[in-house]
Amino acid sequence: MRLFIGSRYNLILTSLDHITNTLYPEVFNGSYGYTTSFDRAALILSEIFITCYTKYLSKGFNNELYSYLFAMPPAYHGFDNLYTYYDGGAVSDTDVTVVMNRTVAVVLQQLITSFAKTGVPEAEGVQRSNKYGVDAWMLQLNNGTGFQQVKDKTSASRCSWWLDEGYL
Repeated sequence: MRLFIGSRYNLILTSLDHITNTLYPEVFNGSYGYTTSFDRAALILSEIFITCYTKYLSKGFNNELYSYLFAMPPAYHGFDNLYTYYDGGAVSDTDVTVVMNRTVAVVLQQLITSFAKTGVPEAEGVQRSNKYGVDAWMLQLNNGTGFQQVKDKTSASRCSWWLDEGYL
């Protein structure tokens, strides 16, 4: 029994070393997708629990689906719900717990409604989005850059490691 526990412990240490030194090293110049320790931790958790699953879900549907990237600051998972259920009320320039951009909220609602009706997300004044496809296209929703097609920047190699090691 000790050998099993010791082997498992060594496996965990080896994995932690790979995660912290290879996949997400302490390099804060933005080249790995983060510039602070907090952003590094947020990226690790978001890739483990959200982003990599989304990438594999898309792969499971042969990339024949539409994807959007909600990039309204602070752009944390779930913050798009504020915009999805926006009822036309007040907005705030400073409070991230309420809608900060009415246009983004209306466009997101139009995209969702259009997709539910026709299978294609479309919104007034927004260029029609490509399917995710092999080029990994996403429609980015942002108050600074507006609505534009961007490529999914999720690290395929990091997601592959999580999957291959049995974490996903």
